[in-house]
Amino acid sequence: MLVLAGVVAGITGMISLLHILFGLEDLGEGMRLLVNMSEFLFFLSLLFILVKSGKKLL
Repeated sequence: MLVLAGVVAGITGMISLLHILFGLEDLGEGMRLLVNMSEFLFFLSLLFILVKSGKKLL
């Protein structure tokens, strides 16, 4: 599960980086939806990794 969350964080992080560099939201409604979903999944996967790794350390 941690590997899957890492992959999701990596892919959505790249989409967020492209959005910051090139302004993907300006390309249309579909891209705006993709960027919003990608930001949500990015933070959700980082939260999952943080919770799972916190339990492993305790």
